[in-house]
Amino acid sequence: MTTAAIIQARIGSNRLPGKVALELYDSKSMLWWVIQRVKKVRLLDMVILATPDTAKDNILKGICADTGIYLYQGSENDVLDRYAKAALRFNVDVIVRVTADCPFIDPDVITKSIRFFNDNTFEYVSTVGSYPDGLDTEIFSITTLYSAWKGAKSNYHREHVTPYIRESGLYTIGLVPSPEDLKLKNYHWSVDTMEDFNMAVKMYERLKYDFRLADVVKLVDGGIKPRYLEDKNKNE
Repeated sequence: MTTAAIIQARIGSNRLPGKVALELYDSKSMLWWVIQRVKKVRLLDMVILATPDTAKDNILKGICADTGIYLYQGSENDVLDRYAKAALRFNVDVIVRVTADCPFIDPDVITKSIRFFNDNTFEYVSTVGSYPDGLDTEIFSITTLYSAWKGAKSNYHREHVTPYIRESGLYTIGLVPSPEDLKLKNYHWSVDTMEDFNMAVKMYERLKYDFRLADVVKLVDGGIKPRYLEDKNKNE
């Protein structure tokens, strides 16, 4: 059974165009650091970057080559189609969905999520609601993804990949449990605006690169405050 993380990324983000290619730390882009953090997960057999097949997104091909991961290029707006075809191209059985605007994605949380998925019979599991926004990890089988790919019809469901799975009532859904003492569940750690990006730069300068959730929590407790999750409208 092949388990792969598929990281979706595009230059044409609605709220902050080009954000994934912005230099985050040590002369490397935000996408580069997301990839490095995901690659630390030992339960993954491969990491795939799924980007649009457009000229403006060709810059992401260079980041992919630099990090040594697999690349799939597909539809710009039908991200569900892009995801499904990436999984089918590389014969993936279990998909771990990650977005490129999550520079604080935690390898330990991904590992815990994969184990939770493997140890249960849910068709879809997620950290959304149990961990801070920006540590988002979603896991589902190729069977579930293929079913959603065939069943989802609205532009919203095609563009955002997993709402159809969560909202249709057709799939069993599990929430990855968080530690009972976890604070800051309502914080917004993904990058949607330049304000978010500048905060991420500031936090990376203090955390360096090999950090985990507990290190981020300590930093926030020390006075660096990302904004609250009050207006989440997550895309890419």
